[in-house]
Amino acid sequence: MESWPRAPVWAAALAAAGCSLSLPTVNVEKVDDIPEAQIARIDAIPEIPQADATRFETIGPVAGVSCRRAYKGTPASWEDAIRRTKYRALQIGGDAIAALSCGKPEGTSMSTFCLESIRCTASALRSLR
Repeated sequence: MESWPRAPVWAAALAAAGCSLSLPTVNVEKVDDIPEAQIARIDAIPEIPQADATRFETIGPVAGVSCRRAYKGTPASWEDAIRRTKYRALQIGGDAIAALSCGKPEGTSMSTFCLESIRCTASALRSLR
């Protein structure tokens, strides 16, 4: 029996099998830089107690993630996570937040590509003026 080169056949079979494997999907969160010129405006966004939230319209939920990345080196902080939560509220038309909640620092995350992260969530509010 004549021998024929098997390596190309195996390589093609493995490549075809690899294309059909289903790998778990990871929702990657965008942890973007906040424009320096907006930091004072963002920090001035108030956190409204639930009892006073009746003067506001709830726009929707927002979340902010403070992230330490290898190339930046700055540690994740609650202050930055709150600022990022307020920034998200501002992006969707909010001028206040309510029901702010922040988690404990987390280790390496595939969804944020952070070595360490802190996540805060809140409700974005718009004044009923």
